[in-house]
Amino acid sequence: MVYGINDASDRRNDLDNDRKGNFLFGPKGWSRNRLTRVLVPGMLVGTFLPLFYWGWTSHCLLPYMIWFLVAVLVNYWYNFQASAPWTTLGLVWIGYASVTLLSYWRHSGNHGEFGIRLDDDTNNSHKWYMAGCNQDYWMHLSLLLVRSQLWTELLDYDSDRRMNKWTTLSRLPTKAMARQVVLAVLVTEAIWSVRQYQQEGSDWSTLLAFSCMGVILFGTLEFVLPPTTKQQQAAPAVDLVWLAMMQNAGGIYLLHDCW
Repeated sequence: MVYGINDASDRRNDLDNDRKGNFLFGPKGWSRNRLTRVLVPGMLVGTFLPLFYWGWTSHCLLPYMIWFLVAVLVNYWYNFQASAPWTTLGLVWIGYASVTLLSYWRHSGNHGEFGIRLDDDTNNSHKWYMAGCNQDYWMHLSLLLVRSQLWTELLDYDSDRRMNKWTTLSRLPTKAMARQVVLAVLVTEAIWSVRQYQQEGSDWSTLLAFSCMGVILFGTLEFVLPPTTKQQQAAPAVDLVWLAMMQNAGGIYLLHDCW
């Protein structure tokens, strides 16, 4: 649903995007009718039916249907209405926070509840929880989402500027400045992970490794080995596919480790 609606809204812009036109990054040059024929059944089978089944079998159908409606509205607003940077990043956070809430419903059995509470931990310090996760998790998630969103925007910086599409990063005058913003968020995420690892120990080892690898990978690709020739800049699709596959594999393991 997320990528389908995004492909529909960026149909014209993607014509000038070199990383599009493959299975991983989405179609290029498809007509609106063709996108609709693929998008609507995909949303129905891949999103609506599982949610309907979970709600029906848990005898709590209404929250799942409301969740689906909110998810559609958030994605629609992000792709077709949002313009201010704080709006786009806020919608990204709401979207992924809702996925955490959905996971909480499925794992805890507390269907339809937000799971908000305030507890004392072992160090007699107060921590608030939402959807089974404490404030430290939500802080890390926020940094992870912002850096992932900005990193994706950086990949499309040149094509977005050419097509006059305004995203959080394309508003910046130079790509070098955009790189520095992404690196700053990545470093902040890594520092937070180091802090939590020192306090919590091995529970944060995977998150720490994931954050540090992000800094290393981004620094290598964007500062140490950036594409130098026009031909390299125009044809990065193969390298980006392998990079995205590695990131997705790491992300899936991160989700598994957290839950």
